[in-house]
Amino acid sequence: MNILEALDDKNLFAPHFRGPSWASWRAFLAALFALPMGADDAAIYRAATGRHCNPATPFNEAALIVGRRGGKISRSRDNCGLSGDIQRLRAIPGAW
Repeated sequence: MNILEALDDKNLFAPHFRGPSWASWRAFLAALFALPMGADDAAIYRAATGRHCNPATPFNEAALIVGRRGGKISRSRDNCGLSGDIQRLRAIPGAW
């Protein structure tokens, strides 16, 4: 299961990350992990990066500038959950 499948899974994250406001995050995650992108995700990725080709291999790291209420804890929680580090984030107030 990849991160986008986990976001869509009703038993994992789907109830928490619904709606069009998550489209940019989904495009970012698809690019970060070099997952297949649909036309909408690819358009968001290209508009944000100015690149014309989708990533062919996953990135090793990413640096993000995210404003207030930008979903930072939510995204970190998802990524750590898939890598087995979810216990660490449970200690952050408001992370769940």
